[in-house]
Amino acid sequence: MIQILPILQILIDTLIRTSDLALIALGLNLSYGVSRFPNVAHVEMAPLGAAVALAVAALFPSGGLVGAAIAGALAAGLAAMLLHRFAFERLAGVGPASALIGSLAIAMMLRAGLQAVFGTRPQQFDTPLTPPHDLWGAILSDLQIAAIAITAVCLIGFFAMLRLTPLGRSIRAIAANPALATASGIDARRVTLVTVFLGGTLAGIGGILLALVTQLDIGMGQMLLLPVFAAAIVGGLGSLPGAVIGAFAIALAETLVMRIDFGLLAADGPRYLPLGYLTGIGFALIVVTLVYRPEGLLSRGGRRA
Repeated sequence: MIQILPILQILIDTLIRTSDLALIALGLNLSYGVSRFPNVAHVEMAPLGAAVALAVAALFPSGGLVGAAIAGALAAGLAAMLLHRFAFERLAGVGPASALIGSLAIAMMLRAGLQAVFGTRPQQFDTPLTPPHDLWGAILSDLQIAAIAITAVCLIGFFAMLRLTPLGRSIRAIAANPALATASGIDARRVTLVTVFLGGTLAGIGGILLALVTQLDIGMGQMLLLPVFAAAIVGGLGSLPGAVIGAFAIALAETLVMRIDFGLLAADGPRYLPLGYLTGIGFALIVVTLVYRPEGLLSRGGRRA
């Protein structure tokens, strides 16, 4: 019989991993909904936001961690908007394949630029050390609690904005039918730029939270590429709720598989899969989704917000 850790610890680990992926996957699907191509460079907004936040925190310690995080998130959003305005608009006009390949090239350039500016060594935020909390046998830290809570607040705030504000209605209109939205008087280009800015900001927040819980690794974007795209595809590429559901599904699958003790099968002590197998889990879920539900869990045959 294969044993796994207690259910509460699995749930907490899943929520922690979901907080790593949800905002970035949401930003990816948000940008996809208005730009009509999967932007590989989007994941690089996560390390960019975290790196800027870390630099601001070091240069202006009086501003506090919250101020540094806001600066990092806004920097990621601005970078995403500028890249869309001066690169991806032209590439998307040529075709989605050209835009996809171009975004891959830009992602590699961004990663190289970040490494040149911030170095290749992992760095950490200067946060106080606090003892972890024991919640009925499940262990989690203050930073992990903060990451889960901030992710939840950002998700609630975003979906409230999407449903209750004129900007949100314009975003949904552009995602559903750009031609009709333009004919009804919506400035599609302006709304698209604002939407891409929001997507980059969400990715920046996700990267900052991940760096706070673990550390800042400039290669973060490359490590996040597969699980973030897997979350977007499993949930439904272009579906905003689907991005969150997909992130939870990926997190749960990773947590379950990595916590299974396969040593009992050989009766020679504990045996757990190496972390390198996380990539395989993402690939497996992508293949299963594309084979049995190509449009994702929450897609209904078209683009939707």
